Amino acid sequence: MPKTKKFSIFITFILCALSACNTELSKDINGTFGILATELERNTIQLTEDINLKISEASQSRVEVSENEKVSILNPILDSVSIVKMNTYHKLTEAYVAFLTEIEDEFIQSDTNPLIQNGEITQRGKEYLGRTKLYSEKIQKLWDNEFTKNKVILQLNTDHIQNRKGTKISHISYYFEDLPTKGIIVYLKQKKYNVLLLEKDFLNDLIFQNLTTQPNSKN
Repeated sequence: MPKTKKFSIFITFILCALSACNTELSKDINGTFGILATELERNTIQLTEDINLKISEASQSRVEVSENEKVSILNPILDSVSIVKMNTYHKLTEAYVAFLTEIEDEFIQSDTNPLIQNGEITQRGKEYLGRTKLYSEKIQKLWDNEFTKNKVILQLNTDHIQNRKGTKISHISYYFEDLPTKGIIVYLKQKKYNVLLLEKDFLNDLIFQNLTTQPNSKN
């Protein structure tokens, strides 16, 4: 299993444990949030750079120099239709990640929970649910891979969640009401990272499809 996916599973375990454990153990787990947030920030920056490089390489013409030093100009890896899909996906993801960053900043800067107060989902909370659902629906339409569509649904699901007692509670209440602010920040950073991982998978899938179905042609 890749290191990044192991790290994602570890963070999920920490967040779930924190919401279920006793006070003393919560204090111990809470002390790890700074480390987790820093690691996620570093991984997200690296992943963003990888995605931007992949987008650039896949959409630009390439120069090939043969052994006899003959220079040929090759078409981009992606065809025009795939480039449009790639750019559409990227713009949707950029906007959604920026929105998650806004929510993250609001938690850092405010003493009150911007998404849920006194058990009631706020207008901002409703916006979070709506934006997440809309983003999920739009990127699913761009995917041809049914397996990955299911990953998108899982990662961006905002349905009610059944707790340990068998009671269904809202997505907002489950993830944003009982966790301390540091835990919520880690959750949001993890969500951004997971969204970018999905985009990288999408790019890899597009590139693979083009390389296997459309051989390069020289201009």
